[in-house]
Amino acid sequence: MPWVYVRYSQSLDGVTDMPQAMVTEFSTPVQSVVERLTWTQPAAPNPADPSSLIGRLERTSPPTIVLSTTIAARYHHGGPPTFGPDGRLYVPIGDYRLSTTLGINTGPTPVYQAGVILRINPDGSLPPDNPFSAAAGSPPGTDTWFAFGFRNQYGLAFDPAVADFREGLWCTDNGEAMFDELNRVPIAANGGHARIMGPVGHPRQSGSLTGLVSVPGTPASAYVDPVFSWLQTNGVTALLFLHGSALGPVFDDWVLTGNYNTAFLFRLRLTADRRAVRLTHPGLADRVDDRVPFSRNPVGTEAEELLLARNVGSPFAGVIAMARGMDGLPLILTADGRVIRISRACPADVVGIGGEAGSGPDGLLTGDDFNAFIGAFAAGDPLADITGVGGPPATPDGLLTGDDFVAFVSQFADGCP
Repeated sequence: MPWVYVRYSQSLDGVTDMPQAMVTEFSTPVQSVVERLTWTQPAAPNPADPSSLIGRLERTSPPTIVLSTTIAARYHHGGPPTFGPDGRLYVPIGDYRLSTTLGINTGPTPVYQAGVILRINPDGSLPPDNPFSAAAGSPPGTDTWFAFGFRNQYGLAFDPAVADFREGLWCTDNGEAMFDELNRVPIAANGGHARIMGPVGHPRQSGSLTGLVSVPGTPASAYVDPVFSWLQTNGVTALLFLHGSALGPVFDDWVLTGNYNTAFLFRLRLTADRRAVRLTHPGLADRVDDRVPFSRNPVGTEAEELLLARNVGSPFAGVIAMARGMDGLPLILTADGRVIRISRACPADVVGIGGEAGSGPDGLLTGDDFNAFIGAFAAGDPLADITGVGGPPATPDGLLTGDDFVAFVSQFADGCP
């Protein structure tokens, strides 16, 4: 049966409309719900008739609720759920601004579903191989947990190149005054909140590992430092791995993430073991984007290595979701209603047939492109500016350097794989 899972918040009675603005902090409980809907494919799709391609999304009666968590807060409910390679459903639940609970390292009691990533079966039942269980000595209420110690983990995604569900999960987490995070989340990990956000040992770090809890039941329950952090909080949101996408294998080591506050799109490159990110700018040696103010991105700074696109949405209405489309290309959804499809241009394809100036790419790599590029490079023509610092594809930087020349020759020879 084709199912679609949606997450939303509603009043406790399940009927009354409860806009977020009506939720009074800590005194108006709501339900954070994951509901399973049924998707019906069109019976006879006809590409010539767009209306025939539209399926139907239907609710059961009564609704099929696979998870419901009571939250007494307006904010920090967490982001969308995702499925893992094990077929289980993973649900991030933020700390909903609580100050005392085991899941945010301020326990040992009470045990709320707060600051955690839950792992459940598609029907809402409990998988027998979750890391915390009563049989293993874990406290009651932790049996649905996969990991804990987060503030507002909005983005959740599995690396498609990692088959083991215990090792392939990543999430973003939103800090308060400092340090948004990108995290790799192995099974039973402790993200550190509310004792620490951002990396241990950073000069601006005010938190510490003192007071972190270790939930009984598994020796693997341990603090995990973020893979990358942004010093100035900017509302980092969704995640998307490009491994196996239609953009081609040259992008297989990329992971994209967006933010809400400034509508930026970032790209980071993974190491060969896919457990960390590869960073080349000396300013990123601490694994932190230290810019203040955040919106300034001068060419040549550490920001340039991270930034893929600016203003993909409106300020404070930026990226809220990312997914891979049916054609294998990335899709970006913004809070102001834009759906952006990322396709690939080959920088080596610089001119049309015949090499006429200004004719633009024609989808073919021929001698016209080679001759036009060499002539433009020798003359200092901007046509030859095809890469940014370090040679990332399709990101001109306003400079003609050896990066442009080497990248062009390589792409021309390989056909822009």
